[in-house]
Amino acid sequence: MIPLAIVLLTLAPPSWADLEPPQFSDEDVARMQRLAHAMIGGADGEEGPLTKAEMRLVMTTAAVSSLAEWCGLDWQQRSFLPLMSRFRSSGRYSEEQLTAVSVSHGIVQGSVASQLKESRCTDRMRRDIEAYLDAQ
Repeated sequence: MIPLAIVLLTLAPPSWADLEPPQFSDEDVARMQRLAHAMIGGADGEEGPLTKAEMRLVMTTAAVSSLAEWCGLDWQQRSFLPLMSRFRSSGRYSEEQLTAVSVSHGIVQGSVASQLKESRCTDRMRRDIEAYLDAQ
């Protein structure tokens, strides 16, 4: 199992230029895939619970959730729950996979939040984040 502290310390810090969601590296995504696989008790050599594209979506949404929370917006209703609904309503994912989505979201959200704690959300940033969430 990959220690949580290693994952949090090695995720590349996202770029917040123009409040665009971060572009996580393939290595970051693969690292989270391995962690999600370990979280649901997957055996070595088995395929992880989420594809690279799915994990990238989870990670990007988690970063947006963190920004929304940082600015005092309802991140659960506007970011996290729509993500979970998207996965759940497809009918293609097991409970273990849905757990991997939820926990992966929380890990990345927490990591991003720790990077934001020393700064302040401005009114403009809040409006930009709201507009981004509205467009999703």
